[in-house]
This record gives sequence, C-alpha cells and structure tokens, in this order.
Amino acid sequence: MPIYEAICMLTLPFHVIAIYLLCNAFMPKKRYSGKVEVISYISYATCVSIIFLLIRIPIVVLLANIILIFLISFNYSYPSITRFLNTVIVYIILMIAEIIPLGMVGFFHINPFQGTQFDSIVGIILVRIVTFVMAISVYRFMKRRKKEYRIPKLYYVIHIFILLGTLYLFVVSLNAENLTLLQMIMSSVILMLVNGLILYTDEKLYCAMVVYTQENTLHLQALAYEKQNETMRQSLSIIRSLKHDMKNHLITLQAMYENQSLEGVHSYISKMMEEMEGTTNTLDSGNFVVDSIVNFKLQEMRMLDVIFSSM
Repeated sequence: MPIYEAICMLTLPFHVIAIYLLCNAFMPKKRYSGKVEVISYISYATCVSIIFLLIRIPIVVLLANIILIFLISFNYSYPSITRFLNTVIVYIILMIAEIIPLGMVGFFHINPFQGTQFDSIVGIILVRIVTFVMAISVYRFMKRRKKEYRIPKLYYVIHIFILLGTLYLFVVSLNAENLTLLQMIMSSVILMLVNGLILYTDEKLYCAMVVYTQENTLHLQALAYEKQNETMRQSLSIIRSLKHDMKNHLITLQAMYENQSLEGVHSYISKMMEEMEGTTNTLDSGNFVVDSIVNFKLQEMRMLDVIFSSM
C-alpha cells in the first residue's frame, strides 16, 4: 500500500471522531444505546475506506459520505427533515475543513467526475487536523450555548487564529531543504499535539470557570437564606413579644371588668389606642412587600432609640 493511502487509513479515526462530534453537536438526543452508535460509526469508517481505495472519484465520495452520514443520523431522535438538514450542515463543515488545507498546498484542480490524483501526505494530514479541530470547536460552542454559559466571540476568533497560525508555520517548515519523511511525520505529530493540548487546557479552564461560578452562586444563595432566616427569627421574636403583651393587657382588662371599673377599662383601652397609633407604619407606598420590610426595619430602629426622620 502506498504511503499516501497508509496515512489516510491511519488518520481516518480522527475523521470519524470529527463526524461523531458534529452529529452530537447538532443532534444531542440519542435514540439507541452506545453500542449501536459505535457499530454504526465503525461501519461508516469501513465503507469510506473501501470507497476511497477502490473508487477515488470526488462526486462518488461526496454522495457516499452524505448518504452514510444521513444513515448515521438515525442514531438520534429527530424527524427525517431535521436529520437531513443537519447532515447537510455537517458535510458543509467537513468541506470547509478540506478547502482550507487544499488551498495551503495549492491543489484546487479537481474534476468531480474523474479520478483524483491528489496524493499529498501533507495535504491529508492538514485536512485531518483542521477537520478535527473544527469539529471540537463546533461541538463545544453548541454545548456551551445550550448550557447558557456565554463565551465571548473573541474567544473563538483567537482559537481560529492559533489554528491557522500553527498550520501556516507547519506548511512553511515543509519548504526546508533535505526534509525527510520522518521529520515531516514528526512535525505533523507535534502540530496535532500542540492544538490538542491547547484545546485540552482550555477545556479544563472552562470547567474550572463553571465550577467557580456555580460555587459563587451557591454561596450567594446561602447568604440570602441566612439573612432570610435571621429576619424570620426576628419576626417570631416580635410575635412572641406581642402575644405576651396581649396576654397582660387581657388579664388587666379582665381584672377591671370583674371589679366593674368601667371607667378604668375605658381609660386603659384609650391608652392602648394611643400607643398603637404611635406605632403606625411610616411607609405606605402601596407595595406590601417593600412596606413590610422597611417598616419592620424602622421599628427595630425605634426599639434601639435611633432617631430618624421621614420626608
């Protein structure tokens, strides 16, 4: 088997993983178990390998890929029209990922109805890298958007810039004289590792950011609950005080009534009314919640002999 075909077969798993990520990015609801899904992707890789080795006609490869990706979409619980549209979107992303490396190696003379002579090892490696990185970026973008963790657009621009920059440096390094096949393969492996480590590190930083945000939110909720609990305790204390005062007032009134001291009852009730008028609400905005909170706090200030004035 020629070196180009061998490199294609060795890097095919990256292409299959890229398709898996893209399908799950646009169709996250799965219909079957993981085993069925794995079998379907292995079958896809087998069919693509056979078509690539036996029939290297671009239009045949294109149609075969679209049909096979659409068959893979049956793993997901979506209507047929939705699965078809998502299949088209996935393949458009794959085509864009191939156009960029083909432009870098200067290969655009492809007749879709004839066998292609493209056999650039550098080109196929670049195609696999760009496809894989784009698939990861799209998958993470869709996942984060659904979770409503907003990521600035500049973040994705920087990722694309790093990818294109490393690819450019890789292509430029290939122009060096006396470059051996081993050196080219090592450069390709280093390029994939650099981009992979960048994505891995970024994923860890993103997870740490999410955990920190969740912990901070829980801390703020705990503080709010603690404050609410303190307010409830103060309210219960005031209620107990009112019950105690009311009990004393009723005992006093009962004693006056038994002694038939009607004037004393009348005087005592008048005094109680005057005291109650002295504790009327300071704020009456019409908003019951706001009025209750503000008047409650003002009452606490009165109990502490704090002098204040209302406008």
